[in-house]
Amino acid sequence: MEKLLRLLEGYVIVELEGLGLEGFVSAAAVRGVKFMDTVRISYSTIVSKIPAFSYFKLKSMNSRVKIRVIKFGGFPGALIYARQRWALSLLLIVGIFSIFVCSHLCLGVDITGLSSISEFDVYSVLKENGWTPVRFKGSIDLDEVALELRRTFPTLPYAHAQFDGVNLSVTVDEGTPVPDIDDETPGSVIAAKSGVVTQVICREGSAVVEKGDIVSAGDELIAGSYTKDETQFNVAAKGEVMADVTYSASVTRDYIDYELSPTGRTSDSVRFELFGNTLLEIGGDEFELSEVTDSKDIILGKGTVFPLHIIKNTLSEGVKTPTDKNLRAAVSAAEEEAYKKAMRSVPDDAEVKDFSCVSEHGGGKVTVTLTLVASEQIGKK
Repeated sequence: MEKLLRLLEGYVIVELEGLGLEGFVSAAAVRGVKFMDTVRISYSTIVSKIPAFSYFKLKSMNSRVKIRVIKFGGFPGALIYARQRWALSLLLIVGIFSIFVCSHLCLGVDITGLSSISEFDVYSVLKENGWTPVRFKGSIDLDEVALELRRTFPTLPYAHAQFDGVNLSVTVDEGTPVPDIDDETPGSVIAAKSGVVTQVICREGSAVVEKGDIVSAGDELIAGSYTKDETQFNVAAKGEVMADVTYSASVTRDYIDYELSPTGRTSDSVRFELFGNTLLEIGGDEFELSEVTDSKDIILGKGTVFPLHIIKNTLSEGVKTPTDKNLRAAVSAAEEEAYKKAMRSVPDDAEVKDFSCVSEHGGGKVTVTLTLVASEQIGKK
């Protein structure tokens, strides 16, 4: 592990040449540059070993002293060497990362087949579940993407997800749209949704239901006919039927049902990250349970398109102590998520009258089921 850490820190052996060399070295030392194994070649020339990232401090100093890299070691040292041979290094880096990006990363989302559902709503579902760029393809379950879209949009009969190059391609089919019916065409008003009727306003035709009736989607609410003087007339039924409609949503979240009590044993680990995704992790597997007590982040290629993070963590071993301290936060977060999930199915002009939550927990998981009642107009031609 120590060898690995030294490799990550890196070093550069530099040759410094010029008048005023002593003053330059003194000024660099004040800035935190550590000179090691220094050898004087001549009155105006020395060779010294310095930490890799101290090289940039030397380069930023305004001086006539010439700085030449003789040798390098470790990852940061290799980066400095590459900067001096930028054309070849750039070509190599672009080639390697192009192959990596095309084969492992999802960089975009294409959504096709929408008509009444907005692209923003579909993208919001993908983003809420962590399926939007930039993500590793392996972290996206394509079957779960399609299933969650059908769960969120009950009127969606078909959804499919696949990778197309670097893009996540989502294809949906909202089915054959129902043709518009002229307001004056004879016909009944039926229930678009199931619910409990709270108000019936019949403007044309005959009311079939009244306040308090329980109706199902497709039931007749206002008949498109009425009888006068023993004669039946067919008309275009008109009116509004208000009802309390129930919506529900369930969310399951993980939570830690214990605290770690330290044993005093520690270990080091090194993790390589790109775009927040772990490429490789070395060490840190000596303990069954542990927590990070110290962390150091080294960024290679900072400010570039592909910043590589090398994170060195110190882990402290712990033993489990049962606690419910994290349960309340998990329940609260799950309730909020379930409310948002249920509200996606509620029309904008509906009024939420009440909602309630039931939670179950165990084994480090909590499931919240939210039931919401909204008052809305359910009649349609």
